[in-house]
Amino acid sequence: MAMKGGTTGRNCGVILLNRFQQVEICNSIDDDCNGIVDDNIIFPIPSITFDGYQLCSDPFTSYHWYLDGAPVNGATTQCYVPIISGAYSVQVTDSTDCDGWSEDFPVLVSGIAAYYSQKLLLYPNPASTYIMVQGIDQLFFQDQKLVITDILGREIFMKEISSSPLRIDVSDWMNGLYFICSVSSGGIHFQGKFMKQ
Repeated sequence: MAMKGGTTGRNCGVILLNRFQQVEICNSIDDDCNGIVDDNIIFPIPSITFDGYQLCSDPFTSYHWYLDGAPVNGATTQCYVPIISGAYSVQVTDSTDCDGWSEDFPVLVSGIAAYYSQKLLLYPNPASTYIMVQGIDQLFFQDQKLVITDILGREIFMKEISSSPLRIDVSDWMNGLYFICSVSSGGIHFQGKFMKQ
């Protein structure tokens, strides 16, 4: 039995099944000292999948993504588009209001993306009404899509790539920083960013 911080004189009997999962002892006592008898509730263990473009968690009630142990500001949806390399994890809450953590999921933004990014032209930058994307037709990747996300990782725009240059209307978009990438079943092929003013 272990003492939980702030609960003097009460025995707290939470069994740690592994680093990410714990369950209360079935004894009709508030073992985790939270004021609720919730015996045999298994805390959620989310897993992360990556399709070469976005990280996604299993379905839960709420989410918060972390990069290298620090919370990613505003990243509170089931899926998140990583924009820099690092170890991503997600904290979830299930329908019984129990929290759980995923294991770290390493993501590497490759040098291949950097190579192809040199061939990509984005203009005008900053943009106010439109952004031109030139150089896409030099990439030759099958099933290629152009994806634009905001600074919180939310997908704002997605289009199958067919020709270059591509003119994208951004006049109704919020002002701020946007990230653009080419994605196919082979992963992310180029990345760039632009400001909307």
